[in-house]
Amino acid sequence: MIGAASIKPEDAASNLAAWAQWVGIHNVPTWLNTPGIDEKVIAGTILVATIYTFGIWGVPLIRGSNYKERVFAPPELTPERLLIFFEENTAIQATELTKDRIGQWMRVTGTVRNVGAFSGHFVQVSFEKTAKPQTWFDYAEILCYFMGTLQIDRLKILKQWDKITVIGQIGRIHKRVLELDNCELVDTAEQVPVKYPPG
Repeated sequence: MIGAASIKPEDAASNLAAWAQWVGIHNVPTWLNTPGIDEKVIAGTILVATIYTFGIWGVPLIRGSNYKERVFAPPELTPERLLIFFEENTAIQATELTKDRIGQWMRVTGTVRNVGAFSGHFVQVSFEKTAKPQTWFDYAEILCYFMGTLQIDRLKILKQWDKITVIGQIGRIHKRVLELDNCELVDTAEQVPVKYPPG
Protein backbone atom coordinates (compact mmCIF):
# COMPACT_ATOMS: atom_id res chain seq x y z
CA MET A 1 0.00 0.00 0.00
CA ILE A 2 2.80 2.40 0.87
CA GLY A 3 4.55 1.48 -2.35
CA ALA A 4 1.42 2.13 -4.41
CA ALA A 5 0.96 5.50 -2.78
CA SER A 6 4.61 6.40 -3.27
CA ILE A 7 5.40 5.13 -6.76
CA LYS A 8 3.50 5.89 -9.93
CA PRO A 9 3.47 2.82 -12.18
CA GLU A 10 5.25 4.45 -15.11
CA ASP A 11 7.44 7.15 -13.62
CA ALA A 12 7.70 6.54 -9.87
CA ALA A 13 5.61 9.61 -9.01
CA SER A 14 3.18 9.35 -6.11
CA ASN A 15 -0.27 8.64 -7.44
CA LEU A 16 -2.77 6.00 -6.26
CA ALA A 17 -5.22 6.94 -9.00
CA ALA A 18 -2.59 6.19 -11.66
CA TRP A 19 -2.05 2.76 -10.15
CA ALA A 20 -5.78 2.09 -10.20
CA GLN A 21 -6.01 2.99 -13.88
CA TRP A 22 -2.88 0.96 -14.65
CA VAL A 23 -4.51 -2.22 -13.26
CA GLY A 24 -7.69 -1.57 -15.23
CA ILE A 25 -9.84 0.42 -12.76
CA HIS A 26 -10.90 3.51 -14.69
CA ASN A 27 -13.89 4.77 -12.69
CA VAL A 28 -11.90 5.58 -9.58
CA PRO A 29 -13.60 7.40 -6.69
CA THR A 30 -13.26 11.16 -6.65
CA TRP A 31 -11.47 11.12 -3.30
CA LEU A 32 -8.70 9.03 -4.83
CA ASN A 33 -7.73 12.02 -6.99
CA THR A 34 -7.80 14.42 -4.07
CA PRO A 35 -4.47 16.25 -3.58
CA GLY A 36 -2.60 14.90 -0.61
CA ILE A 37 -4.47 11.56 -0.53
CA ASP A 38 -1.20 9.68 -1.08
CA GLU A 39 0.30 11.07 2.12
CA LYS A 40 -2.85 10.21 4.07
CA VAL A 41 -2.83 6.64 2.79
CA ILE A 42 0.83 6.25 3.73
CA ALA A 43 0.18 7.66 7.20
CA GLY A 44 -2.84 5.40 7.67
CA THR A 45 -0.92 2.34 6.53
CA ILE A 46 1.91 3.10 8.93
CA LEU A 47 -0.62 3.52 11.75
CA VAL A 48 -2.29 0.18 11.00
CA ALA A 49 1.11 -1.55 10.79
CA THR A 50 2.12 -0.01 14.12
CA ILE A 51 -1.08 -1.20 15.80
CA TYR A 52 -0.65 -4.68 14.33
CA THR A 53 2.98 -4.89 15.44
CA PHE A 54 2.03 -3.80 18.96
CA GLY A 55 -0.70 -6.44 19.07
CA ILE A 56 1.68 -9.19 17.98
CA TRP A 57 4.74 -8.22 20.00
CA GLY A 58 3.82 -5.52 22.49
CA VAL A 59 0.87 -7.15 24.25
CA PRO A 60 2.70 -10.42 25.00
CA LEU A 61 5.65 -8.43 26.35
CA ILE A 62 3.35 -6.42 28.62
CA ARG A 63 1.69 -9.59 29.83
CA GLY A 64 5.07 -11.13 30.42
CA SER A 65 6.12 -8.15 32.51
CA ASN A 66 3.24 -8.91 34.88
CA TYR A 67 5.32 -11.86 36.05
CA LYS A 68 7.30 -9.41 38.18
CA GLU A 69 4.10 -8.01 39.65
CA ARG A 70 2.75 -11.27 41.01
CA VAL A 71 1.76 -10.84 44.61
CA PHE A 72 2.73 -13.85 46.67
CA ALA A 73 1.10 -14.94 49.90
CA PRO A 74 3.48 -14.44 52.86
CA PRO A 75 6.04 -17.27 52.96
CA GLU A 76 4.84 -18.38 56.39
CA LEU A 77 1.35 -19.00 54.94
CA THR A 78 1.91 -22.60 53.89
CA PRO A 79 -0.85 -24.78 52.40
CA GLU A 80 -1.32 -26.33 55.83
CA ARG A 81 -1.77 -22.96 57.53
CA LEU A 82 -4.16 -21.90 54.79
CA LEU A 83 -6.30 -25.01 55.02
CA ILE A 84 -6.40 -25.02 58.81
CA PHE A 85 -8.89 -22.16 58.64
CA PHE A 86 -11.39 -24.74 57.36
CA GLU A 87 -10.52 -27.14 60.17
CA GLU A 88 -11.04 -24.62 62.95
CA ASN A 89 -14.01 -22.65 61.55
CA THR A 90 -17.24 -23.18 59.70
CA ALA A 91 -17.01 -23.05 55.92
CA ILE A 92 -18.61 -19.60 55.73
CA GLN A 93 -16.22 -18.24 58.36
CA ALA A 94 -13.17 -19.82 56.75
CA THR A 95 -14.15 -18.49 53.33
CA GLU A 96 -14.38 -14.99 54.76
CA LEU A 97 -11.03 -15.34 56.54
CA THR A 98 -9.21 -16.52 53.41
CA LYS A 99 -10.91 -14.45 50.71
CA ASP A 100 -8.03 -11.96 50.52
CA ARG A 101 -5.67 -14.80 49.60
CA ILE A 102 -7.59 -15.73 46.46
CA GLY A 103 -5.56 -14.58 43.47
CA GLN A 104 -2.27 -14.46 45.34
CA TRP A 105 0.58 -16.77 44.39
CA MET A 106 2.37 -19.39 46.42
CA ARG A 107 5.17 -21.90 46.01
CA VAL A 108 4.64 -25.54 46.92
CA THR A 109 6.94 -28.54 46.75
CA GLY A 110 5.80 -32.12 46.74
CA THR A 111 6.07 -35.61 45.25
CA VAL A 112 4.05 -36.32 42.11
CA ARG A 113 1.20 -38.74 42.60
CA ASN A 114 -0.47 -38.26 39.23
CA VAL A 115 -0.44 -36.09 36.13
CA GLY A 116 -3.92 -36.10 34.67
CA ALA A 117 -4.69 -36.40 30.99
CA PHE A 118 -5.07 -33.15 29.05
CA SER A 119 -8.69 -32.04 29.34
CA GLY A 120 -8.53 -29.69 26.37
CA HIS A 121 -8.05 -26.75 28.70
CA PHE A 122 -5.67 -27.81 31.46
CA VAL A 123 -3.69 -30.63 33.07
CA GLN A 124 -4.14 -31.41 36.75
CA VAL A 125 -1.21 -32.49 38.89
CA SER A 126 -1.74 -33.98 42.35
CA PHE A 127 0.80 -34.66 45.09
CA GLU A 128 1.43 -37.94 46.85
CA LYS A 129 0.06 -38.20 50.37
CA THR A 130 1.88 -39.48 53.41
CA ALA A 131 2.02 -43.28 53.51
CA LYS A 132 1.03 -43.33 57.17
CA PRO A 133 -1.25 -40.37 57.86
CA GLN A 134 -0.66 -38.80 61.24
CA THR A 135 -2.63 -35.54 61.08
CA TRP A 136 -5.60 -34.09 59.24
CA PHE A 137 -3.24 -32.41 56.75
CA ASP A 138 -1.97 -35.81 55.63
CA TYR A 139 -5.43 -36.28 54.10
CA ALA A 140 -5.48 -32.89 52.36
CA GLU A 141 -5.29 -32.45 48.59
CA ILE A 142 -3.23 -29.85 46.74
CA LEU A 143 -4.35 -29.75 43.12
CA CYS A 144 -2.26 -27.83 40.60
CA TYR A 145 -3.72 -26.80 37.23
CA PHE A 146 -1.38 -26.15 34.32
CA MET A 147 -2.20 -24.51 31.00
CA GLY A 148 -0.17 -23.72 27.89
CA THR A 149 1.85 -25.92 25.58
CA LEU A 150 5.20 -25.13 27.19
CA GLN A 151 4.09 -26.17 30.66
CA ILE A 152 2.16 -29.22 29.49
CA ASP A 153 5.15 -30.47 27.47
CA ARG A 154 7.23 -30.35 30.65
CA LEU A 155 4.58 -32.32 32.52
CA LYS A 156 4.67 -35.14 29.97
CA ILE A 157 8.08 -36.29 31.14
CA LEU A 158 7.21 -36.37 34.85
CA LYS A 159 6.94 -39.71 36.61
CA GLN A 160 5.28 -40.78 39.81
CA TRP A 161 7.44 -39.99 42.85
CA ASP A 162 9.25 -37.16 41.06
CA LYS A 163 9.77 -34.26 43.43
CA ILE A 164 8.71 -30.93 41.92
CA THR A 165 8.34 -27.31 42.95
CA VAL A 166 5.39 -25.37 41.61
CA ILE A 167 4.25 -21.79 41.76
CA GLY A 168 0.54 -21.27 41.31
CA GLN A 169 -2.23 -18.77 41.87
CA ILE A 170 -4.59 -19.57 44.71
CA GLY A 171 -7.89 -20.27 43.00
CA ARG A 172 -10.16 -22.15 45.39
CA ILE A 173 -9.90 -23.23 49.00
CA HIS A 174 -12.17 -25.89 50.47
CA LYS A 175 -12.00 -28.16 53.47
CA ARG A 176 -8.79 -30.13 52.96
CA VAL A 177 -8.54 -29.09 49.30
CA LEU A 178 -6.36 -26.31 47.91
CA GLU A 179 -6.53 -25.60 44.17
CA LEU A 180 -3.83 -23.60 42.42
CA ASP A 181 -4.43 -22.15 38.96
CA ASN A 182 -2.00 -20.98 36.24
CA CYS A 183 0.71 -23.21 37.67
CA GLU A 184 4.29 -23.36 36.46
CA LEU A 185 7.08 -25.80 37.19
CA VAL A 186 10.02 -24.09 38.83
CA ASP A 187 13.58 -25.33 38.74
CA THR A 188 14.93 -25.47 42.27
CA ALA A 189 17.80 -23.17 41.30
CA GLU A 190 15.52 -20.66 39.59
CA GLN A 191 14.95 -17.36 41.36
CA VAL A 192 11.30 -16.41 41.17
CA PRO A 193 10.56 -12.66 41.44
CA VAL A 194 8.44 -12.34 44.56
CA LYS A 195 6.39 -9.41 45.76
CA TYR A 196 4.64 -9.79 49.07
CA PRO A 197 1.60 -7.73 50.08
CA PRO A 198 2.30 -4.85 52.46
CA GLY A 199 1.77 -5.33 56.16
